[in-house]
Amino acid sequence: MKGEEAAEGASQDELEPKRSGGRPDPFEGLVWADARWVPIDGEQFEIRSNAPALLDSLAPRAEAGPSGAVQHEGALSLVVGMTGQRTRRLPTLYLGSAPLFADRDQSVVLERMRMTVETVIESERRPAYVVQPCELGDRRGLYARDTFSRSPYRRRLARAGMLFTDDPYVKSSEDGSFVCDDWGRFSPTFMVLGYDHEDPAELEVTTGAILPITMIERRIGGITTSHLQSLISGLAGVAGYSAGDARVVATALQPGSVPG
Repeated sequence: MKGEEAAEGASQDELEPKRSGGRPDPFEGLVWADARWVPIDGEQFEIRSNAPALLDSLAPRAEAGPSGAVQHEGALSLVVGMTGQRTRRLPTLYLGSAPLFADRDQSVVLERMRMTVETVIESERRPAYVVQPCELGDRRGLYARDTFSRSPYRRRLARAGMLFTDDPYVKSSEDGSFVCDDWGRFSPTFMVLGYDHEDPAELEVTTGAILPITMIERRIGGITTSHLQSLISGLAGVAGYSAGDARVVATALQPGSVPG
C-alpha cells in the first residue's frame, strides 16, 4: 500500500478530466496501431493501443470479434506518447473515455491494463467495482470520488495522510464484506464522494441508498439480486463524505471528529 505519487511536471488537463459537457476527446488525433478482442462471458471487449506490439502479452491478435457476439469497442485503451509529438503525454490507461491510471513507466501502465482485464474476466464470479480501498489512521474506507489514479483530489488527501491500496478495484463478497489484495476481507466505515456544496469548506455527509447506487454505477459487469443485497448489507452504517476542499474530508475522518 502506498500514498498517491505526486505527478510532478504534468499539466492539470493530464491529471484530471474536465467535467461532463466540457471534457475534450482524449483520443482526438490518435491512430490505433493495435487492437485485440478479449472474450468475456460470451461478449467481446476490445483492448487497443496507439503503439504497435504493446498488447502482444495480453491477448492474441484479431481484427474483429466473432460474428454475432456483443462487442464493446474501445473498452480499454492504452495511450502512450509517440516520438515526434510536441506535447508530452504520460502513458495512460482509459476505461472507455475515462482515464484510470497513468505513470511515467510504460510497463507499469501495461501491467495495470493486464490487472484490469483479469478483473473484468473474474467479475462474473466475484463482483468488482472501479472504487479504490483507502485508509486514514485506523479507518478503512472506499474512494469513489473519481477514477483517475493521479487526480489532484487524491493527491491532496494523500498529503493529508490518506493511503490508497495498490489494488485499485474493490470486490464484494456474499457475506457483505469487501475484499482487496492488500488487506483481504475488510468492512469499510466511510466513502469519499463528490457531492460537494458550493462552499468548498462545507462538508456533506451522505447515508442510505445513494451509497449502493454509487457502487452499482461503478460495477464492472452486471449485478445480480443476491449481489445487490450483499452490497446493501455491506454498506449499512457507512457514511459518505464530500467537500470541495479535500482537507475538510481528511479532518472529518480523523479519530473523534465524526463517528463512523
